[in-house]
Amino acid sequence: MNKFLVALCLLCITNLSFADQQANEYELAVKAFHSGEENEAFIHLKNALKANPEHLSSKLMLAKVYFNANNLGSAEKQLEEALVLGADINLVLPLLGNILLLQGKTNELLAFEERINEFSKPSLFEWKLLRGRIYLKNAQPELARNEFEQATKLMPNKTSAMNTLATLYLRQKEYVLAEQWIERSLQIAKNNERTWLLKGDLAAGQNNLPLALEHYQTAYRLDPQDPKILRSLVMTHLKLNQIEQAKGYLKIIQEQTPNDPTAILIGATLFAGEDNTEMAERALADLSQKVSAAETEELTDANTLLFIQGASEFILENDEKAQQYLSQYLRQKPSDLGATRMLSKLYLRNNESYKLQLLLQDNFDYIIRDLGLSVQLVYLYIDAGRLRAAQQAFEQIRAYHSDSNYMVILDAELARASGESERAFSLLEELPFTEDNAPIKWLQLKGELALELNKFDQASPVIESLIARNINNANAQNLIAAYYIKTKQAELALRYLDEVLANNPNNVGASFNKAVVLRAQGSTEEALQILDTLLAVNKQHTPSHLLAARIHLEQKNYLEATEQLDKVLLYEQDNRQARELKLDTYMQTAQWSNALAEVEKLNREYILNERYLSAYAEILIRLERYEDADYPLGLLDSIWKEQPNKLIGLARMQAQAKQLANAKSSLLKSHQLAPENMSTLILLTKVELEQNDLEAAEKTVADLANKFGESSQLFLLQGDIQMRKSQKEQAQQNYSKAVELNAFNREAVVRLYQLAKQGIADDAFHQQMEGLVTTAAELAWHKRILADSYLHHKQLVKAQQHYEDLLALPALKQDPGILNNLANIYSGQDLDKAYQTVAQVVEQGAKNAAILDTIGWIEVQRGNVDQGLVYLREAYTMNASDAAIRYHLAFALSKLGRKAEAKAEAEAAVELDQQFSEYEDAKALLESLG
Repeated sequence: MNKFLVALCLLCITNLSFADQQANEYELAVKAFHSGEENEAFIHLKNALKANPEHLSSKLMLAKVYFNANNLGSAEKQLEEALVLGADINLVLPLLGNILLLQGKTNELLAFEERINEFSKPSLFEWKLLRGRIYLKNAQPELARNEFEQATKLMPNKTSAMNTLATLYLRQKEYVLAEQWIERSLQIAKNNERTWLLKGDLAAGQNNLPLALEHYQTAYRLDPQDPKILRSLVMTHLKLNQIEQAKGYLKIIQEQTPNDPTAILIGATLFAGEDNTEMAERALADLSQKVSAAETEELTDANTLLFIQGASEFILENDEKAQQYLSQYLRQKPSDLGATRMLSKLYLRNNESYKLQLLLQDNFDYIIRDLGLSVQLVYLYIDAGRLRAAQQAFEQIRAYHSDSNYMVILDAELARASGESERAFSLLEELPFTEDNAPIKWLQLKGELALELNKFDQASPVIESLIARNINNANAQNLIAAYYIKTKQAELALRYLDEVLANNPNNVGASFNKAVVLRAQGSTEEALQILDTLLAVNKQHTPSHLLAARIHLEQKNYLEATEQLDKVLLYEQDNRQARELKLDTYMQTAQWSNALAEVEKLNREYILNERYLSAYAEILIRLERYEDADYPLGLLDSIWKEQPNKLIGLARMQAQAKQLANAKSSLLKSHQLAPENMSTLILLTKVELEQNDLEAAEKTVADLANKFGESSQLFLLQGDIQMRKSQKEQAQQNYSKAVELNAFNREAVVRLYQLAKQGIADDAFHQQMEGLVTTAAELAWHKRILADSYLHHKQLVKAQQHYEDLLALPALKQDPGILNNLANIYSGQDLDKAYQTVAQVVEQGAKNAAILDTIGWIEVQRGNVDQGLVYLREAYTMNASDAAIRYHLAFALSKLGRKAEAKAEAEAAVELDQQFSEYEDAKALLESLG
């Protein structure tokens, strides 16, 4: 089946190269993997990716190898990269979903909800199981059960769904129901190790430990590497006081995963000695409960031992271990301010401000007695944009420390962060300080506020004092540079910053401000170079990350922008600027579920913010959560009720949210406020058409004609009304008039094209488009849609001519869609010419399942089966549900004598039950393979 790409399709472009080495290495990896030689497969896959780092088939298989080796992070990385490169979500989701769930990354997993329309039936089945497991994790068993039951209805003979339901019933101690699902699962697959594990769990839950051990041993014989089976064997032997047997299985766990926390704890209990019997039994009781619920849970030893261990590691500067011990200790003894200060220093030492914020807020009732710790928490809240939390904490701290002048400065900081710069400035003025004797904190804040308020006469003495007092800290130097920038002395700012950097090349603030000035002057690449150098040493310098992210967003380098923002949010989870930029990135790249999570936080923190409410509504609409969108849209209606242009924007969102009555109401209000605006009546007609209120739409169109006369938009709307009346011929005439008045009315051209595909005035459409493209060469889009229409109507000579004419235009010389379509046309005439044509697309880096299938199938037909198989493998990774691609794979594999693989692909092609031109060929191939 030939794959034609029309002008209305988008292509994903990336780099792609194919080499003999890559093809050979991948096929060798396939054979090794299926033979159980995963180490050998790993070597071949690495070689294949060395030859072509973007080879999707190799990435997907490498992810499986990593997963089987319990290297979840590397497996996730390969799968995420594969998705970015265009891999079919249906090939990636089952494995990636489990990897994310195992790592507790439920938000990242749920973000795939926005792609549910792309899921095949098996993927939808997996999705139901994954969602159910998330509900289980969140202690929502009824919702989990609903998901699992839906999964079993989708694919009633899948043991994974049955086992998951059995797990749910086990947790709820509904043993009869659990046993029914376990037995049903074993009837389908009697050698499923996970089912035997569940059968052991059932016996253990019913306190029949010998029977549980018997079932676990059956599971172990089926899969001796499964860590959960091994843990269950260890625990059961321990409960039966069979210590030596427990140690044997424990040794296997430790050899597989040396850092396994459960194994470490059990080992400590087993090998610490015989004197801690009571404590060991208590720990084992907790462990037995927690291992089944969360395999990575860690249990703690006595509090005193934890503190001693934490303090020792702190002194030895083993920070990671010190944090671990002290965190566990403080969960038991949160009142210990000494331990809190120690852990705070650790977080500061490692620039982990977000962890520090969590520590201080969790222990706030205790740290409030300490001015230093409590003030530090307020500043952390401010830096993270959590103003309500900062204000609440401040009020409580002030009650303890009301006699401190520092409370006034802190109050000013809060006022500034809340957008009340004037009040903040007034608070500082009330303190008995002057520029000559004031604390640096007061001086710094006053200078910054003066610049924000454009009070340059007030800022000037602050700057003079900082220079006279030779205050050389980074904040002071930033303020001086900012003063020069704000007063439009960019060159002076650069000279000052260069002087500072000459004396101290490692001055972070000076480097940052130089990047700010360069960006303002348009020297973005130079600014990025400075920021990269700065961040190489100061990895958690938030302003630099944010500035770099802004520059990357301006350049549409979304991956780079996201990388910068993630680094900020790793240690400042509530940083407002980073969250806003992350929201912008998610929306610009259509990551709607991620955008929703972000905008909900912002709306909770900053109530009635127009920007956040508008984004909230748009995101909910994109996710088709129309009822939920009613809340932000209602708030925007009350805010924008007197602003006609914003009411039009509101109406567009309301219409998208299927709130047509509200959209019409908004447009009528807008028209009343600004009756001269033509676009209001155009949109009102479209809304009335969506309401199927043809009478109202005709009246609005008449008003439009009376007020503004004939126009392309008027004829378009009249055509739309006639389409609603099933008067397609009359509609075609109006669309044609719309195009006559405005050849660039794409809506009208597309409607004409769609009617022509239905056989309505197709010759007239071709004739009108021919007239346009011959008189206006710049209308390339029209020529392309004309070529696509000829292609659809099997007028290949005319289609070929127009496609070839388009290639003569410099902007379209290497257009992937045009070249692909030409290659398919040429394939019926000259396979070599067809190959040369589509090869141009591949060489320039276009990566699309249709293109890869085209070149792969042409290569197979030319007799280059090995090379064709490489392309077809890649096509499959991008669209595993295309029956023609599966048939082409089957044909190529059969030509290579790999009958078992060919048969599997031929069966898949036939079972996909798609209408494709080679369906009978696929059936014949399957029969020939036996």
